[in-house]
Amino acid sequence: MNTEQAKQLNLPDILSALGHHPVKTTKEGQELWYLSPFRKEKTASFHTSYVNGKWIWNDFGGTGGTVIDFALQHLGTNDVSQSL
Repeated sequence: MNTEQAKQLNLPDILSALGHHPVKTTKEGQELWYLSPFRKEKTASFHTSYVNGKWIWNDFGGTGGTVIDFALQHLGTNDVSQSL
């Protein structure tokens, strides 16, 4: 898989496979809110949005980006090849 293919992956499906499910859906299903997969919290501060044909994410704890950025953060690495 290359980076362009990875950016087309469905981030909500990845989150679901990791055991994270949305607690709120907005913008007609184009924005999903989750409890952050990176820390314990009671109020959802992590959201995914479908923008310009790809899923992006933002964690109000200070990070965000593409599916690749999520994989890097989740795996605790900065090695893109490893995350792919």
